[in-house]
Amino acid sequence: YEDTRLELALALGCAESTISDRLEVAAALDELLPATWAALARGELNFQKAREIALGATRLSDPSKASALEARVLPGAAQSYLPELRETVARALLALDPEGAEARETHRRKARRAVKSRTQDGDGYVGLTGPVEQVAVIWTALTHGGGLLKATGQVDTLDQGRFDTALDWAISYLEALHIPGRGPAPVGATIIVKASTLAGQDNDPAEVVG
Repeated sequence: YEDTRLELALALGCAESTISDRLEVAAALDELLPATWAALARGELNFQKAREIALGATRLSDPSKASALEARVLPGAAQSYLPELRETVARALLALDPEGAEARETHRRKARRAVKSRTQDGDGYVGLTGPVEQVAVIWTALTHGGGLLKATGQVDTLDQGRFDTALDWAISYLEALHIPGRGPAPVGATIIVKASTLAGQDNDPAEVVG
């Protein structure tokens, strides 16, 4: 599996983590969600929406409930925006598998990781995956540091500034070699909610950005 992942990443010019994600989604669709797989094959559903349903199915504590999850979320998936579908899947998980909620939250936090690979043109790639609120904190800090570098003329683009900020963090850590802290992180996410939702006029999902 490791060799296959690496060979596909090199052939397609993308990160190994992307290949792993695609393979995991394909396995879930093939083994648990035949109707979603068929809708994707017919072009009725795009990959991102099929992925949301597949991820939901893999979070069930009892895989035999996947067909019930599919029956709940697939009929309206094509007409839903991705955040709406994500919320629909989350509600279906709670309804069908309430006993697995704590386990899903624990898994979500344990699944945080960092990956390193090489791109097709030989550059290096580093990617982070974790709880959205923690990733938002990291991104906010990188953006702030990158903005300062750009404002002082040390880089041309904000993305260059973000990279140089991350590199500075790494160099500073290697110089100090202290044990990284794991205290409470500041909130780094922004939640966007429609006024009509706040007023109780609808149940449209909010969106987390940051």
